[in-house]
Amino acid sequence: MAGVMAYFKVSYKRFGDSVPMSIDRLLLRKFSTSMRETLIEGLSLFQSEQTELAKLFHEDPHIVQTRKSLVEREKQLQRIWNSR
Repeated sequence: MAGVMAYFKVSYKRFGDSVPMSIDRLLLRKFSTSMRETLIEGLSLFQSEQTELAKLFHEDPHIVQTRKSLVEREKQLQRIWNSR
């Protein structure tokens, strides 16, 4: 009798786990696949010229300048720290 109860508990839990897994597989993954395809088509990523792709991934000049400034500042602080 104990074996039957153990089997029932395991199968009950497995059934409970299979419902969210089915929802994930049927709805969410199909939705994400559809969204990915729509975005790729809408942005024409694989049909665009190289210059158009560069515009999409272009970094703001202000951010570039800030990064360069921070890297230089880090180097200065490292020199000061190492000279102690």
